[in-house]
Amino acid sequence: MNLNVAFLLIVSVVNSLGAQTPTVYLIDGKKSAELVNIENRLVNSVQNKLPDWTHEAIEPMKGSVEVGIHHWKLNEKVVAVTIIRFSSVSEAQQSIRSFAANKKGTAEPPYAGEEQYSFPYHRILFRKRQLTVYIDARLNVADDVGDADEERQLFLQFASYVSDAIGDN
Repeated sequence: MNLNVAFLLIVSVVNSLGAQTPTVYLIDGKKSAELVNIENRLVNSVQNKLPDWTHEAIEPMKGSVEVGIHHWKLNEKVVAVTIIRFSSVSEAQQSIRSFAANKKGTAEPPYAGEEQYSFPYHRILFRKRQLTVYIDARLNVADDVGDADEERQLFLQFASYVSDAIGDN
């Protein structure tokens, strides 16, 4: 994996309806155009579907190039989405399976990708093509024990947004 650091700029663009649309732009580094486009589609989709939610792009650790981290918040609800792009499907498969085994993930029927695992404490991980997506959703950020069904619906909602942003190509 390339270890160059990518820097992103998040700007608000006013669309034809007067709404501000956050957009991710690559400033420097080697993040792929594919990942940048997926992030743009995801951020715009969530903004359009959940306009009351606030968005924050998080800078990945130094050396993490093909990683996009996004947080959304509404009152006490918080959703964190991390997208990692691997150089191949087989590399992504190996990574997700290793992570799931090490963290005691439970395989489940995939909702938004080709394979999916769930973890205790509000987390889900899925793979679609050469991308892995980690979603952490909480109804109350200060409380580790929430309504599991409502949190599951929040996972699925955001997994659907990410899957749509990735597309089928």
